[in-house]
Amino acid sequence: MDQIDDIKSSISVRDVLIEHGVEIKGVLFRCIYPDHPDEHPSSSLYGNDQRFHCHSCGKDGDVIDCYALLNGLNNARAIERLMTRLGLHNGGATTAPTRTEGTLRLPQLENGTNDELGILATLRNLDKESLRTFRERGLLWFADMFDGSVPVRGWVITDGRRVNAQARRLDGKPWESLPEKPKAKTIAKSKASWPIGIMEAHAFPGIALCEGGPDMLAAFHFAWAEGVEDMVAPVCMTGASLSIHEAALPYFAGKKIRIFPHIDEAGKNAAVRWERQLRRVSRDVECFNLANIRLVNGVTAKDLNDVCYFHPDDFEDDRELWRMLSFAEDQR
Repeated sequence: MDQIDDIKSSISVRDVLIEHGVEIKGVLFRCIYPDHPDEHPSSSLYGNDQRFHCHSCGKDGDVIDCYALLNGLNNARAIERLMTRLGLHNGGATTAPTRTEGTLRLPQLENGTNDELGILATLRNLDKESLRTFRERGLLWFADMFDGSVPVRGWVITDGRRVNAQARRLDGKPWESLPEKPKAKTIAKSKASWPIGIMEAHAFPGIALCEGGPDMLAAFHFAWAEGVEDMVAPVCMTGASLSIHEAALPYFAGKKIRIFPHIDEAGKNAAVRWERQLRRVSRDVECFNLANIRLVNGVTAKDLNDVCYFHPDDFEDDRELWRMLSFAEDQR
């Protein structure tokens, strides 16, 4: 793969425009050529956001041309600067992770059987059909794994970029072979700060930012139940101690974002940190308060997946629970 192909696999024209403050409405924006002052949007993105074309002056270009124009560079200098910025001189991006299948120590990922979807749905009190659709989006996988020397079946959250992945046991038990026996383990060589699903969120006006795989599944479950699964994309941070990868922030730009933090000190701190980061790229960021939501067993919810067990009386009284994932509807 040559330098230009390396750059194009790491960043798009849309990314460059967003980073330089160019307003984009759908695929339309004002012409960026300096000799064409543009009163109204006359340029558009095409080719999976890898090219742009001005329908007024006829100029056409790729991400290199775009970066060069916006920074007053020739193309050779633009390539050099992008290669440095993206960390591509040493054979791999360090600033903006590229698709790295084969780098993560992933097990053999499988779609899973109908029965396995049912097991996971029962384990997490989720709608099975919502899980089926979520799986079709390439975010939910199943795999044969090992807990120490013990073979187990696991479910894995990852996305098409394959730079971050987190696994849990399908039987709901913790990873007995790991220190402190956590319920989730991050796959070796993952870039843990990369938000899983952010690239797949490109076509959606809303993002539900969650902590951990179960909450990501629950976000889609509620979006499905509310009929807004085509409006809101769940995106997962795999730990409360993490900050959002800087190179991922442009992909949140222009979105309506609702954060669903865990109701503990770490979750509250994460929500403040993520909101502060996201307000650099979006004016529409809010946190949904899950506190004091009563569950059927009498305790209160600690996270979004817990809300799948809400008490029916509270659900009837609290109309906010009816529309947790409908916050992006006014952007249809």
